[in-house]
Amino acid sequence: NELGAAIRLTPAKFADVPTLEQLTAAKSGFYPPVEAIPFDSEEPRNVYALIQMQTALPKGILAGEAFEYPATSLSGQTGGVGFSHEGWWADANFTRLVVPEQIMEWGELEAGPMVLQSRGHHHAYPALAHRIIRKLETPLADDFYFSILVNYEGLDENDFFALWFDDSPGGKGASHSRVPNFGLKEKQFFARFDVNQEGFFSGPVDGETFLLVGHVSKEDSSSFNRLDFWVNPVDDRSGQPDVVVKRATGAKLLNSIHSLGL
Repeated sequence: NELGAAIRLTPAKFADVPTLEQLTAAKSGFYPPVEAIPFDSEEPRNVYALIQMQTALPKGILAGEAFEYPATSLSGQTGGVGFSHEGWWADANFTRLVVPEQIMEWGELEAGPMVLQSRGHHHAYPALAHRIIRKLETPLADDFYFSILVNYEGLDENDFFALWFDDSPGGKGASHSRVPNFGLKEKQFFARFDVNQEGFFSGPVDGETFLLVGHVSKEDSSSFNRLDFWVNPVDDRSGQPDVVVKRATGAKLLNSIHSLGL
């Protein structure tokens, strides 16, 4: 009728065809599946490494995590600074705590004896980017800086890793695509408020360690509306950012940040 919408025989956008791995997992009756080839157990090695050395987080930080636990799973761990007592939620299909073959270093910065290792793909979730989550003890309501030391191995044009900040942790598989994101997408560093507001910078070198520094701020606003992003900064934080992104109408309005994740 004249008030109704037009009927389409052909959809405006087709859904992606499921992968063979997704179809096999669904047919098995166990979905979501558990990783068939789990991460190797390294718990004894982790315990020994912590006996030898532990990292002291910098004083005065709002929140921080060194990922130093005598276990291989981050799930339920309650250490760190500035986080809720509830501990981390972590997907064991994607993450584990390990002792790296070499201590991660960048310039004069040196990581601790353990790192969080994450893989980029899962046989049933080729596009999932929801690996770890944790609530903050006190919400962030003012401008703040963050930094993260990362080593990327096996550079893949389809991988996606992003540190995100949100007012809600969401559940497993939840999307955080409309909030501040910083990380790696399609072999390039990027920052964004949503998928239509992305700024890109040159990509990493496979196998090298790099330092990411970001600034999330409120520019003449009651909500966060500006992202500044530096990759391997060589001067102080007043230097020109490699990426600057400003919030537009499609992004979520965030007056305060209660959770973060990867």
